[in-house]
Amino acid sequence: MAAWHYVIGSERNGPVSDNRLLAMIARDELSPDVLVWRDGQAEWIPARETREIGAAVRRVMSVP
Repeated sequence: MAAWHYVIGSERNGPVSDNRLLAMIARDELSPDVLVWRDGQAEWIPARETREIGAAVRRVMSVP
């Protein structure tokens, strides 16, 4: 499980687990476009574009 960091405004937060990050997105605490980073990534990217959690973000967002 990856340890994700995320940005709100100019403040970096984390680390959080995949499940915690997805739960925050599902509860609208974070946008699926929130910038995230973990060790091994070259740059910050939107959560929905990550290979590791992108599919899960799409599933979470498709649930009514």
